[in-house]
Amino acid sequence: MNIEDVENLASLARIELDQDEKKQILKDMEGILAYVRQIEEVKVDDVKNDSDLYNVWREDKVEA
Repeated sequence: MNIEDVENLASLARIELDQDEKKQILKDMEGILAYVRQIEEVKVDDVKNDSDLYNVWREDKVEA
């Protein structure tokens, strides 16, 4: 991500940012993206789904 990306996002959001605001948003976005990359590394292949989900209101019916 770079300043041009921030400028494009600001344009799409129709907001005006000064240079300091752009730099701060870029820093914040880089932090967010680093956190997302960290979350993506979590291995969930062996996680068992313990929830027993069902509809308490009616029986599910397959309709064509």
